[in-house]
Amino acid sequence: MNDTEIRAFLDRSFTATVSTVSPQGTVHSVPVWFDYQDGVFTIWTDSARGWVRNLRKNSNASVVVAEHQPPFAAVVAHGTGEVAVDAPGTDEAIRRIVERYLPAEQIDAYLKLWSILRTIVRIRPTLVRSWSRGY
Repeated sequence: MNDTEIRAFLDRSFTATVSTVSPQGTVHSVPVWFDYQDGVFTIWTDSARGWVRNLRKNSNASVVVAEHQPPFAAVVAHGTGEVAVDAPGTDEAIRRIVERYLPAEQIDAYLKLWSILRTIVRIRPTLVRSWSRGY
């Protein structure tokens, strides 16, 4: 896929799988909601999650977003992650993510329910691979 096709693919409301490196050197992978803007994956989460703690010790991360139906397109990105708690722009980033996954009438209640979560992870890819059809 070219950059325009990658952007269009990532604009769809797929979940992503984020992988980090645990202190034991094993891969730790989790599904997440995300937003993709200006070449950066943004994820809203809890700073106590294991994968977030991993990023604080080792910033290497990968993100996989894949279709589960034909043509089985996918984007695989490798890069570095950074963790920020209550940084400027947090509310806007959170709302953008939630808007991708929930109907408009459910967004405010969902945000209120999870208002204690104030952690944003940004993963900046250094390498992106993609394909528009699978095996």
